[in-house]
Amino acid sequence: MAFLRSSSNASSGMGVAEDCRDTFLELQRKKTHRYVIFKIDEKRKQETWSTMAALNAILGWWGRTASATSSPAWNISGEPCSGAAIDSTSFDSAAFNPAIKCDCSYDNATTCHITQLKVYALDVVGRIPDELQNLTYLTNLSVGTTALSGGIPKELGKLTNLLSL
Repeated sequence: MAFLRSSSNASSGMGVAEDCRDTFLELQRKKTHRYVIFKIDEKRKQETWSTMAALNAILGWWGRTASATSSPAWNISGEPCSGAAIDSTSFDSAAFNPAIKCDCSYDNATTCHITQLKVYALDVVGRIPDELQNLTYLTNLSVGTTALSGGIPKELGKLTNLLSL
């Protein structure tokens, strides 16, 4: 599942649409005719929302939420491949849990995919949710020291990039 990289202002909470609108209004105010029009491919937009729904369902199933206020933080408001998910924060950092990491090298560095998911030693109980199959670029799933039960779902077979479980 893909996330389009943008220059959104994550610290102010502004999303891509707000940034584009504000830029457009500023250009219009200056009476310049150099407009840039952005179009998000419908398929990519659908993939983004599908992945966000999967990520939220997975964390919700395990009774966990990503925290936008924890340190280091990752964006949970629609563009998760930002902040700690793409910076130099170590995936293995105890302070970064639950956690995701993204690889933003796809499509000439314009598309990001979640490649790592960690819910480590957080008293997670239950089974591995079926929604995990939607994180098709996942290479590392860290669920060690948890109380997961049940078999490994056959849907994990769809994660052909998964190297570490």
